[in-house]
Amino acid sequence: MAEAKTYLNSRFKGEHADDYAAGGFHPVYLGDVLDGRYQVFRKLGKGSQCTVWLARDRSAPTRLFRALKVYSARSSKDMQNPVDSLERMPSHPGEKHVELPFDSFIIQGPRGKHLCTVVEPLGYPIVELEDEAYDKRAENGGGQGEVPGDPWSVVFAKRACRQALLALDYLHKHRIAHRDIAGRNFCFALQYDLSAFDENEVMKSVWPEETKPEEEVGRDQVGISAITTKAKSDELPDSDLESSPDSSDDGKPPSQWKMDWDECERRIADQWDACEPGDATAVPLSDAWNKANFWNSREDIELLQRKDGNPLGPDEIRYTVAPTRLETGFNLGHVTDPERTQTFRLVLTDLGFACPFSECGKRPMPTVVDYMAPESLLGLPDVPGASDIFSLGLWFWEVVMLRGLVVDAGFQQPRGRVLQYLARRLGPVPASLRARWGRPDADRFVDADSGRPLDTPEEDEEEYGDDDFPRGGIWYHARKRRPLDMSDEDMGAFVHLIQQMLRWEPDRRPSTDELLQDKWFSGI
Repeated sequence: MAEAKTYLNSRFKGEHADDYAAGGFHPVYLGDVLDGRYQVFRKLGKGSQCTVWLARDRSAPTRLFRALKVYSARSSKDMQNPVDSLERMPSHPGEKHVELPFDSFIIQGPRGKHLCTVVEPLGYPIVELEDEAYDKRAENGGGQGEVPGDPWSVVFAKRACRQALLALDYLHKHRIAHRDIAGRNFCFALQYDLSAFDENEVMKSVWPEETKPEEEVGRDQVGISAITTKAKSDELPDSDLESSPDSSDDGKPPSQWKMDWDECERRIADQWDACEPGDATAVPLSDAWNKANFWNSREDIELLQRKDGNPLGPDEIRYTVAPTRLETGFNLGHVTDPERTQTFRLVLTDLGFACPFSECGKRPMPTVVDYMAPESLLGLPDVPGASDIFSLGLWFWEVVMLRGLVVDAGFQQPRGRVLQYLARRLGPVPASLRARWGRPDADRFVDADSGRPLDTPEEDEEEYGDDDFPRGGIWYHARKRRPLDMSDEDMGAFVHLIQQMLRWEPDRRPSTDELLQDKWFSGI
């Protein structure tokens, strides 16, 4: 919005500014109109490749909201999303479970061109519901599944797995590999009509319940405590930032970084004092409403200033906005409600790494190891379709058992350790893969001749304490982690399914067609 760009006229080099500059993200501001029609008024998320914004389509005859994915210049370079040109298959039940763009366009930014895709606004990823259920399970008796009051349900998990499989089947039917299957990339569709609400109502979850009149808001109320800016110079070690800015360890006069910090606080407080709150009751997306939107979101705004105090140039970043997701309308209490469990819809998102089968060996892969297939962990070309199946199998286990099979939630393990855990769960690493696993890393984790996992108890105890997660085979963990309503027969069918999906050899893994016929999904 134009007014925000004029009254925020200085910048201090903050961590988010560094992040945006390094990644080449396009600076988007509240109230901006992209492609002449999409007016931005809320930030929904930020990933490694793009930022996600909620906008109103001003060209639509009735109220219509869309999510805009604005990719960084780095990600946009030579990026061709394969789903943009695929032939739609409305008759395929998986189409509604894939994030397919309604539109796409290019905008020019200070660091290059940026691809923007227009997609359906979605809620939070299923992994957040999994985390909530895991915490609830821990409250009721620890990590084991069979405890009184366990809120998780295998019926819900099975429906979630089948929807995810339908989404992947839809892509594979088009000879497209997703290549980033993970719990964070399955999001809930909204269980309400967003267009039934105006922008004021949509923003209620972001704005404070009560806004003080302008004359009551002073520096003490909206100073540095109300924002997240960190005054950090290039030379300042991270350890220095952890010290209190009100004291000096050696008793000497304040250091330069302390003076910079104080100066940053002063400038930012002055900026907030200079901002007018605007009229929150004004017509949505008017100048007055846009200003109020900015003002009332100030706890999620990071004001940025130049360290030298000079005004910002026209292409410099003025402020960044913290993302706030939309409420989904589906919660943990609905998991065991048969009626509500019937209605949820998962959508497979984040197609930034997707590519045609024919190009899988040429495109870079994500770097997070949690759901990687063995061939990817070893740096070998991912096998079109088969690597997706392996990743999906790992996520199936997680969504049913509420704990990862080989990488525990919150741990980013070395690749060799992940392969070691795979060998514990699935059996020895085959000689064909073992031969391509270079020493000395391989010798730390598996036996050179048999491929069996080596015991590393000192490292396991360091990371997990008394938890037995690093040990035990797949059947042991299935019996320990299964949901309360999962029968022995159902558990056996599920473990068999996972063992097929997690075969070491890519060419032996089942296709999505074969998986959809598996007996574990019978009755769904």
